[in-house]
Amino acid sequence: MNTNFKLTSIESKQDYKIATARYEEIKHAPKGSDEHKEKLLLVHLISEYENAQWDLPEVSLVELNKIWIEDYGSNA
Repeated sequence: MNTNFKLTSIESKQDYKIATARYEEIKHAPKGSDEHKEKLLLVHLISEYENAQWDLPEVSLVELNKIWIEDYGSNA
């Protein structure tokens, strides 16, 4: 485990870059390990930050399917 890693929240783009870089380092950590627990925390923190940054509209599955067909065609 990287003992220098102390991120407990993501409040800036720099924090986000640090968190995503650390996630890439440990994304294949074995289940039950300290790094796996750290990875789960990072996923949560990254997700919360992204949700706060990008206010994406809610889209129904029907609308999503229509958009997919328009963009990629029905044979994609």
